[in-house]
Amino acid sequence: MNVDESDNERGIPSEVDQNTLPEGLDTKKQQIEKLYDAMRLLQEERQIEAEKQQALIDERNAEEEATGKKHRGRKLTEPQFTPLPSDKVNITDPESRIMKGQKGFCQGYNGQILVDENQVVLAAHLTNEQTDHGQLEPLFVQFMDLLTSTGITKLPHDVLADAGYCNYDSIMSENGDGPRFLFATSKEYKIPESDTFDGAIYQMDEICRRLGKFAPPNPILAEIAIFVWHSFIDGPRPVQPEGVAKVVMAARIRSTDGRKLYRKRKAMVEPVFGQIKHSRGFKRFTMKGKEPCSGEFALVLSCHNLVKFKNLGVLGILKSGKRKIQRFTKGTVAICSQPVSKNLLPG
Repeated sequence: MNVDESDNERGIPSEVDQNTLPEGLDTKKQQIEKLYDAMRLLQEERQIEAEKQQALIDERNAEEEATGKKHRGRKLTEPQFTPLPSDKVNITDPESRIMKGQKGFCQGYNGQILVDENQVVLAAHLTNEQTDHGQLEPLFVQFMDLLTSTGITKLPHDVLADAGYCNYDSIMSENGDGPRFLFATSKEYKIPESDTFDGAIYQMDEICRRLGKFAPPNPILAEIAIFVWHSFIDGPRPVQPEGVAKVVMAARIRSTDGRKLYRKRKAMVEPVFGQIKHSRGFKRFTMKGKEPCSGEFALVLSCHNLVKFKNLGVLGILKSGKRKIQRFTKGTVAICSQPVSKNLLPG
């Protein structure tokens, strides 16, 4: 038996198959069309980014005209409406993006998950955004829909998330009647022990939450802070609601209860990605496109949950005929994300 026949029996493709272009790239015309499609995608992405940048410039100009003061800080760069030489697109899977992970950069997607204290995944979605900005809301809405569909009325007390999720819109999406959000405002090791006004800020925050009718509470604190600033301090740069919201969130994290809760985050959510990547061997997607990869991601997380249910004894309860499980989450849920690379082999 020759080497080629031996490789074929073991499922190893021949050198001819390995060096053959995938379907859709056989001819020069198809290759040119593929490059033109990639160029159009770059143009569309650059147009979207330029419009966002122009909106930021217009907003800053309007603010300067209203206050009569120049905005401090670096001047915003002019929007670029044509693709730059540094812009890139992947022609194998144009929907994927270059993601920065712990071991460098990879071409892939950003996996978002929300888990409980038992490391059971309660909500998840896949995105091609490189940052976690704005990713909290869709995860939390998905989680609330899950509770509604299963008839569970008891909500978790706290939602933990790292500094990547901390932004004004996410903080303001908190509801006074719902779980309390705990976002780190910086890297965990950079969080200071305490601040002079932490106690007063934390007490005001708790009072606003207990009042109930103020939801979310931070706008009330923002109004108080702006009044105090203009009436008694009147510094060169008036305080903004965004700054107040961040200060309140920092006071929550630095409190005794906040520190104790936030320490749980790493042990709750970070190991889940380690388990699916290393214990279950899922280190890269085998499909192309965001929607197919989302299905693959959901399948892997479902398998992960089945293992957790087995270890928690949930499967035994279901087999016994008790179909209704009232409580599958504890008082805290945590959110995390990690990039998952693509399989970029041709085909």
